[in-house]
Amino acid sequence: MFESTDWFCGKNGSVMTTILQGNTSRINDPCFVDGYYLIVSAVFASLPLVVLLLLYSNSTLRNFNRVFIVRYPWHCARWMLGLVICHTQSASIMEGILTDVSTGANTSPEPHFYLPQTLALITVIVVLSYYHHMEVWNLWPMVFLPLTYWIMALSSEILRYLNIHEDPDAANYSMRWLLCLVNLIVYLMLVVIEIYTTLYLLLCPSGRPSDIGPIDLKRQGKNVKFVQGHTNFLSGILFWWMNDIVKLGTKRSLYPDDFGDLPRSLTAGPNATQFYKQMYDSDEKNMVTTQPSILRAYRSIYGIEFVESAFAKGISDALSFIPALAVGGMVDYVISNNENADIVKPRNTMEYITISDFLANGFVLLIISTLSVVIRGFFLQYSNYILFQQTIKIKGSLQCIIYDKSLRLSTTSLPESSCGVGEIANRVFVDTDNIQAMFTFIHNVWSIPVQVALSLMFLYMKMGVSALIGASIMLVIFPIQMALARISVFFQKRAMARSDERLRAINEVVQGMKLVKLLGWENLFYKIITKSRNLQVYMLRRQAAIASIVIPLGFVSPSFIALLSFSIYSLVEGMTLTPDVAFTVIPLIQNLIAPLLLLQPTINQVVGGIVSTRRIETFLASPEIEKNDVGRTNTDTFSTLVKNDILINEGNRMDEPEYKVVDHENTSFGQEAVAGSSYGSLNVGAGTRTLPEKVRATLPDDIVLRVTNGSFQWDVNSTEPILSDINIEIPRSRLTIIVGEVGSGKSSLLSAMLGEMYTTEGSVMWNTPYSSIAYSSQEAWLRNASLRDNIIFDSEYDSARYQQVIAACALLPDIQILPAGSMTEIGEKGINLSGGQRQRISVARSLYNDNQVVLLDDPMSALDVHVGAHVFENGIKKWLIGNKRTVILVTHQLQYLPFADQIIVMKNGRIQLQGTFEEVASHDKILYENWKKTMKEISETETEDEEDNKTKQERRKLKIQLKMSKSRQIVQKSTGTLATEDTDLGMTEFRDVAKSGLIEEEERNTGSVDKGLYLYYARMVGYAVTVFCLLAFVLETFLTIYSNVWLSLYTEKSVDAANKTQVFKAFIKNYRKVWIFFSFYRFFDTTPTGRILNRFSSDMQVLDQKMLNMLPFHIRTAMLVIGGLIVNAIVSYIFVIPIIPIALAYYFLLKYYLSASRDSKRIESITRSPVYSHFGETINGLDSVRAFQEQVPFLQRLVEKIDHNSTILLYQQVLTLWLSVRLSAVGSLIILSSGIATLIPGSLGYLDASLVGLAITYAISMSTFLSVIVQRMAQIETMMNAMERSQRWTSLDNEPQEGIVLPPSYWPHNGEISFDSMCVRYAPGLDTVLDDVNIDIKPGQKVGICGRTGSGKSSLTLALFRIIDTFRGKILIDGIDIAHIPLNSLRKRLAIIPQDPVLFTGTIRFNLDPDSFHSDKELWEALEIAQMKKVVADLGSGLDSPVFEGGENFSVGQRQLFCLARAFLIKTKVLVMDEATASIDVKTDAVLQEVVRRVFKDRTVLTIAHRVSTILDSDVIVVLSDGKVIEYDSPDRLLQRNSVFASLVKSNK
Repeated sequence: MFESTDWFCGKNGSVMTTILQGNTSRINDPCFVDGYYLIVSAVFASLPLVVLLLLYSNSTLRNFNRVFIVRYPWHCARWMLGLVICHTQSASIMEGILTDVSTGANTSPEPHFYLPQTLALITVIVVLSYYHHMEVWNLWPMVFLPLTYWIMALSSEILRYLNIHEDPDAANYSMRWLLCLVNLIVYLMLVVIEIYTTLYLLLCPSGRPSDIGPIDLKRQGKNVKFVQGHTNFLSGILFWWMNDIVKLGTKRSLYPDDFGDLPRSLTAGPNATQFYKQMYDSDEKNMVTTQPSILRAYRSIYGIEFVESAFAKGISDALSFIPALAVGGMVDYVISNNENADIVKPRNTMEYITISDFLANGFVLLIISTLSVVIRGFFLQYSNYILFQQTIKIKGSLQCIIYDKSLRLSTTSLPESSCGVGEIANRVFVDTDNIQAMFTFIHNVWSIPVQVALSLMFLYMKMGVSALIGASIMLVIFPIQMALARISVFFQKRAMARSDERLRAINEVVQGMKLVKLLGWENLFYKIITKSRNLQVYMLRRQAAIASIVIPLGFVSPSFIALLSFSIYSLVEGMTLTPDVAFTVIPLIQNLIAPLLLLQPTINQVVGGIVSTRRIETFLASPEIEKNDVGRTNTDTFSTLVKNDILINEGNRMDEPEYKVVDHENTSFGQEAVAGSSYGSLNVGAGTRTLPEKVRATLPDDIVLRVTNGSFQWDVNSTEPILSDINIEIPRSRLTIIVGEVGSGKSSLLSAMLGEMYTTEGSVMWNTPYSSIAYSSQEAWLRNASLRDNIIFDSEYDSARYQQVIAACALLPDIQILPAGSMTEIGEKGINLSGGQRQRISVARSLYNDNQVVLLDDPMSALDVHVGAHVFENGIKKWLIGNKRTVILVTHQLQYLPFADQIIVMKNGRIQLQGTFEEVASHDKILYENWKKTMKEISETETEDEEDNKTKQERRKLKIQLKMSKSRQIVQKSTGTLATEDTDLGMTEFRDVAKSGLIEEEERNTGSVDKGLYLYYARMVGYAVTVFCLLAFVLETFLTIYSNVWLSLYTEKSVDAANKTQVFKAFIKNYRKVWIFFSFYRFFDTTPTGRILNRFSSDMQVLDQKMLNMLPFHIRTAMLVIGGLIVNAIVSYIFVIPIIPIALAYYFLLKYYLSASRDSKRIESITRSPVYSHFGETINGLDSVRAFQEQVPFLQRLVEKIDHNSTILLYQQVLTLWLSVRLSAVGSLIILSSGIATLIPGSLGYLDASLVGLAITYAISMSTFLSVIVQRMAQIETMMNAMERSQRWTSLDNEPQEGIVLPPSYWPHNGEISFDSMCVRYAPGLDTVLDDVNIDIKPGQKVGICGRTGSGKSSLTLALFRIIDTFRGKILIDGIDIAHIPLNSLRKRLAIIPQDPVLFTGTIRFNLDPDSFHSDKELWEALEIAQMKKVVADLGSGLDSPVFEGGENFSVGQRQLFCLARAFLIKTKVLVMDEATASIDVKTDAVLQEVVRRVFKDRTVLTIAHRVSTILDSDVIVVLSDGKVIEYDSPDRLLQRNSVFASLVKSNK
């Protein structure tokens, strides 16, 4: 009756029979113990399933779905121990099978050796699944079942261990004993963990996990979808939760919203504050900060995580040796089982298989090798994930800190070579990208030597001294590589410096593109930037030449080692080179090759990261503005956050108990650590300082500012002050006007008040309660935002206040004609507005803001006379002074002086006079007489005619209202947009979806990369070079296979590196021709500067370095894989059968990955541009940002943009890990397939052991290479996004450069201009800006052009230079249609003095005569005519004196005078003066007008002016309105009748 148990215990070992016969001494019989183990496993395999089925019957739980789980205590430890149990039980199954086979030659099978372990494996999987559902549903009472199972499993293992320990046939070295011991320890640990968890959940109800979710995912108003670390452990290591985004990417194109928002712990705000504090390592006692150290911050914040990542990387590297070492064992196994082999090992006679016999089994080694590849992949990707997280944090932190530093930079630092917009853009993206890449390779610094040492150690263990002698070659090669690496560092530094120069030049040209096109300087700057690019390319080619030496050394050195080692082993030592030795050495040599090949890219990336780190640290040590203006609160970004105890990103604010990822101390700086700190070399203090009461009380209540004995300079190292002996008091709630000649120091005085200059002597003291400032700069600064947002400027929107402000600034008619009213998007620097409109918006910002003191730096210069009068009367007098606000106005408009409560007269950097108008008049009668004469001329020509002006304004207003009413109806019907009307002012605002935006959304391709792009890449490299490289790779692969087959490992592997250098040189030689200078000007209107800089920094870096480093290795790897497939197919054709589904798995993995990865890369590139733009926008308006104390809101905007970009970047990196984990698993199947296909016939004697070793060796290589190929293909596909974006710009529509008529060299010889029915628009599809213009200008005529702001005055001149599209009609100059003349020839034959004066980095000589056509005498003569000769002569270096970026070392008026001098040098019969003297004082303007009349008496001059008095002596007046010519006659005739021109002249006092 007991024979039924024989199936389990075997016929010779029935335990049940023994027990029932009363033989209790055998109660520890292994079959009984295994039976007990089987019953426990069977019960607990079923019970969790029953519980889960019952719970699933609950519809609430069944339909429960959320992206995260509630992790219970010791979650990861429990899962890791569970996976260890799974592996040990799998090993127990193999051990049981081998034991049964080894002892069962003459007996029946005994399933008790492996069946309980099989069921135990299933039970562990079921319990882990049960545990997962417990966390998903957050049902903590479910914890009792796992606890019970772990206890029962532990008891089973104790019985098994005791059984084995007492069994005389089971030695301590048996595999069963070892596995049982490991299981017992793991089960014990699981029991301890479950007891702790159970007690914690029972006794601490408040500590039970809640359903509200992890704090890391809770962000107010955010949708965080990145849940890595908040899923179960298995999903985490497999990145299983990423499947949703991957599947979505295969169905449609991905969009930014699909990626959600960044987890709280990775946001730039809290990480930047923590990083900043550690980077400066403040001395809290002495309040002294050290120099910035990025490495110190990284070490103190991320050191533990780095060690954790290094530990995982070390395990991964160790596991990589298992397949290599296992090959020899598998070959030896084939030999021992081959009946024809000479070596026959004795059969195991023990009951249980020993550890050595277990590990000697070829199939066991095959499975171990397969699992080691999978587990290695897990550890490697875990290590990479830690590094990816750290790089996201570091990059965001550094970008925030660089931005904060930019907000602190002194004004003189900005134009210098290290702190321009281009250089800062390089720091923000290129340098932070280099640091990010450095951390990707950082572990190789220690890993490469360790891997080399382990390889040599295993080679020595296999071959003895022969391996060490062969390895001595490394003593020669390593020093050579290190020396070459130092040379490579030198060239890399030089290349990065040239990159800075190139980006700075590109930024300057893009910022001043209007002037560049007007002057026809595109080719000039193209050559300059190409020269800089060529120098960069030269350095990169030298670096590539170094690589062409280092990489061959990496390839050849292992071959030399193998050749020398085998020679000594065979010839000197007389040893036989057997297959097991040879095919253990081959993969070990390959393991030696891999780290050596990584040596050069590791050196490059680490050196690049170190260089970038030092560059950033140098930038952070740049001079800052001082903060010696006592009484005014100096708002710095980080210190304000400390004072208010908030984070940078408002969305990241949290209560202390909730935030678990970063503690409260690290989410914001300690106040004592930041107060008094400074980035720069000047330790002038930073932060918000608390002022003593006695300091505050020194100023009386009616004084807002006092400067005492002040001397100021721009450069801290300068010996000559710009301003000297400044003693002023600014009265509260009064109007102070500052006047003086050009360059006298008016704007500098405002800068000194704002703290933008260095104080060498004296003091600046503000009355603290009245120290808030609103500032309107001389060059109006606008943001790329709506018109309304530019005015309210982060203040709370008040409709009534807003309407009053725009009325006071005469903006109502302008807003009414804009396509979307106040919500119309304003381009960068207000590029789609006229100069007057920009200036009035800037003034409106100061009016709308309720700060106590308003500083206006010559805002009237860009305004028409009547508009300026309106702004002064309603904006300054009524709105500001009427509301008791203090106004400091710099102006050249002397007619406003009688209204001033105080006048300050500047001359040569000193205060010449100050006081009331009467006091100044009595003190300097000559000056007063000059003023009186000028004001009399103005009053005579510009007397007021209120009634006429009022009537015309009302008619214009009614006309616009009717027009807009009709437009609104059309828009509402066609688009359904909502219009809101203000009945008080008649201002209508509506959003026209088609026309409200100016800046176009950045283009983005969808779907796979066009295959034609690869052909384009090959064409850029050169087809001949491409074919040559491919053939060389094929030859190298053939030689590699040949050498491995014949164990001749020496080969010429330097071909690959030479190919790489050839590809590199060929590509950069061709790609540098890509440029955009010749595109239509509209392109620069609609493309943010940040987007352009993104193309020429980040994208160019990808093409210069990353792509060209990766492509040759990818091709070589592909060839080796093809060779491996051929070898395995030849050795065993059975291998072809499993390789087909494996290849399909690779294909689908690549297909799924590419869809998501490609889109994420495109989106990541697009989200970079707003960060660029925000940086450039801030730098351009830095003085305004600091004056308004808007540093914190601007930093908050940056954090949002960085977080948006970091979200996409994070997903992009984790997608790579998602792919790598799966490739490791699929790659392991190649080893398994090759092993099975060769081990079975090999062990049966049908295949030689050497061929088995060769096939498995190539399979191991293929498993790695195929993973590399798929990853490289994916990376190249995403990198082609840079090529895709750059190639798109090579096909931009360019301005037609050629012409059908080449005018003679003396053209234009008369200067006759005819506008014949001309119609102009800025681009096809846009509204007409000039309509049916008919003007005939005779040779030598002086033409004055006037009209209200936005009437089309500047558009007329742009049409003359073919900047904008003349789509109907024509313009004739001396009888030749300008549309038929070559474009560059046309522009160089005309002269213009532009509205916006622009100077470029270089010298004064370069800015006047960049082509060196003129002699020094002519240059000095031009400067004398422009009233700038004395200024230039006083500079010391004369014509060779430096000009900083944007001409920042000269005032705006001086820049306009330089532009005048430049125009005088152009010998042409046609001169256009576009408000050329707007920023020049009246006296200088009068002198210049006389000079113009004298010098250009025989030339045709078109003058656009806001001061109508300056064009009264013109021969002809052209009046424009709404893009049409409404009057065209002589000034006298127009003044004699009731004309618009007459009303303009009479529109102001």
